[in-house]
Amino acid sequence: MRRLLNDLAAYLAELRGAVPRGWDAFFFRPTDPTAPGLIRVAVGMLATWNLWVFGLDLHAYLGTEGWADPEWVRLAYRLEAP
Repeated sequence: MRRLLNDLAAYLAELRGAVPRGWDAFFFRPTDPTAPGLIRVAVGMLATWNLWVFGLDLHAYLGTEGWADPEWVRLAYRLEAP
């Protein structure tokens, strides 16, 4: 039992030092911004495409004969209103 507690204490002590080092390395080490920039552009394009496709058939989704029941839509708007 003592060995288990000693191993646990050693692990926690190592973790206490590793977490701040990892945090600093992830957030503050200078790196090439190409990959995050490409990811941002790709996510922006996907979001624009999603809004465009959703907007083409918006009445079919939220209209009187749409996928969402009009009463449920009214209820959702009523719950979100302050």
